[in-house]
Amino acid sequence: MSKPETMMIDDVKYIREDSIKPVYEPRKEGPWEIGKAYFVRTVTMAIHGVLVEVTAQELVFIGAAWIADTGRFHQFITGKSDPSEIEPFPRESAVIVGRGALVDAVRRDGTFEAQK
Repeated sequence: MSKPETMMIDDVKYIREDSIKPVYEPRKEGPWEIGKAYFVRTVTMAIHGVLVEVTAQELVFIGAAWIADTGRFHQFITGKSDPSEIEPFPRESAVIVGRGALVDAVRRDGTFEAQK
C-alpha cells in the first residue's frame, strides 16, 4: 500500500516532505554536473551558484551570488577561505549566464547567502 502524499489537519493541507521532487534532477550534461555548485567567471563578473540547467546558449543557477572579490584566488577555489566580497542574488531567482561570456568555471562547494 502506498503512502498518502498529503493530509489535512485543521483545514490545512500538508505535503509529505519525502514526496516533494527536487527542482532539478542531478545528472551530467557534457562536462557540467547538474545539482553541483560552480564558480564561473565571465567577461564582466564572477558568479557562484548551483547549476540547475544547461542549454545550448546558457547556464542556469539557483542560490547564486556575485563574487566581487575572491580574496586569495587559490584559497577561495580550494575552499580554504570564503570570498572577501559577496553580493547574493535573491534566493528564489534563477540566474541565467550566457555561455558565450564564460571565461572559465570550476566546481566550488558552499553557499554564499549573506552580503559581505
